[in-house]
Amino acid sequence: MRFKQKFAYVAILSLFAAPLQAYAVDAFKVGDTQIKLGGYVDLDYHQTHTSEGHIDGESIARDFYIPSVIPTGSGDGEGWDTADLTAQSSRFNVGFSREINGKRAIGFLELDFLGVGSNERVVNGHAPRLRRAYIKYAGWLLGQEWTTFQNLSAIPESASFLVLSDGMVFNRQAQIRFSTAKVGYGNFDFAIENSGRSRFYDAGGVTQEIDSAERPDIIARYNLSGKDGNISLAVIARQIDAAGPDEDTFGVNFAGRLNLGRNDVRFTLFHGEGLGRYVGLHAAAEGVLTQDDKVRAVESTGGYVAFRVPTSSTGRFNFGAAHLDVNNDSSLPGYDGGRLDTVSSYYVAYLWDIGPKLTYGVEFMQGERQNEDGAEGDISRATFSAKYTF
Repeated sequence: MRFKQKFAYVAILSLFAAPLQAYAVDAFKVGDTQIKLGGYVDLDYHQTHTSEGHIDGESIARDFYIPSVIPTGSGDGEGWDTADLTAQSSRFNVGFSREINGKRAIGFLELDFLGVGSNERVVNGHAPRLRRAYIKYAGWLLGQEWTTFQNLSAIPESASFLVLSDGMVFNRQAQIRFSTAKVGYGNFDFAIENSGRSRFYDAGGVTQEIDSAERPDIIARYNLSGKDGNISLAVIARQIDAAGPDEDTFGVNFAGRLNLGRNDVRFTLFHGEGLGRYVGLHAAAEGVLTQDDKVRAVESTGGYVAFRVPTSSTGRFNFGAAHLDVNNDSSLPGYDGGRLDTVSSYYVAYLWDIGPKLTYGVEFMQGERQNEDGAEGDISRATFSAKYTF
């Protein structure tokens, strides 16, 4: 009887093992669909100091750098130190692919646990959140993905979840994108993307968030790539609509990553009106509501440069600096001197691979915010991270 039970177990396991073994390198197959699992487990330890008060314990800014949340004051405020250990940036994704009419169809779904439904009292439960979910087929991308206005290859490598965000174009949202075939070294991307919630200052100085645009954001990007790296030039046209008054705005982003032997340099430079949530993690509003029922777009300029310098086959230094400048019109009604004027940051990190797909990192970053009325505040953060990628 025991022999028959053992034989049955082995037979059942062999049914699952056969398809898994055939695709053990990358994926397994169910019917005609190939499925690949991925993601990573990540632990971050942050030791943070703020010069003008503290960041609330429920804020996602305790987990990564958000420029607009830096506390500010007259310079004689109370400094604050906090320690945080978190695994919330761990993520999981599933990729699907199969042939349809001679072309490869791809589906992708990714989740992480940052900033949604967190509980740090007893069990430290963190609800999953949707990061990316899209379909790709015949040059089209349909679903939620990184904005076409952003160049992903230009994101700096870091030990923490995100650095230099004050000078970064950073956004994920639902979109419909078409990418042309590559001709020579270049190709084009064209997209319409979710207009999303926009932030406005009204004539009384109160901040409002409104989602009422009549059309999606329109983005076009030209990509040029080769063995020495890549560069891209993206333009965006937006309608920022405040439930009645609206204004058409435009912006541009020049970004890329250039290879210098084993080293590389990554950069972004953007400028425009009404960029709002696309830049600096929504450090500035899209527009100002005037008393004559019109919208005046807020202008912003920023960027960063970051360097990656390998020291061995397993270790590398990363360092860089970023800056964002917001042009707030003080002549408009409701002007508030507490609005962000400039914010800048720098960082240095060392990462080394303990073994295949297991990376440790240490990092130090500092950011400084200045408001229109001259109030200032800074944040400094030391981070240790451990990440296992699968």
